[in-house]
Amino acid sequence: MSPLDALHTYFGYDDFRPKQQEIIESVLAGKDTLALLPTGGGKSLCFQVPTLVMAESDSEGEGLCLVVTPLIALMKDQVANLRRRNILATAIYTGMSREEQRVAFDNCLLDLTGSCTCHPNGWRARSLSNVWCNCPSV
Repeated sequence: MSPLDALHTYFGYDDFRPKQQEIIESVLAGKDTLALLPTGGGKSLCFQVPTLVMAESDSEGEGLCLVVTPLIALMKDQVANLRRRNILATAIYTGMSREEQRVAFDNCLLDLTGSCTCHPNGWRARSLSNVWCNCPSV
């Protein structure tokens, strides 16, 4: 699946916004990529599309996108948006019970989610850092 195919299939758009395709191609080429876009510039698609493309190209359909953000409302919104599009996603943030966090971690490890968004405090937590250290990287 090409990035444009993923954009159309999962998000219903025919074309990328300025700079998105260049950013996505850099990510897919395995390059360290710093992307600066204005509010509303489509930053989320710049990590969601490559994750979908890589998962589709993997023989087992595996792929995990880890997003670290301090904005809990944004996390919840993005996860809800992805789920509405039948894309597996979860969020890990302060305010969740230990059991909710454990289930979310397990889903990431078992490849039951394609996108995990977490709060920086969760990222620094020993339990979460242990989870990510055991995940295969692409």
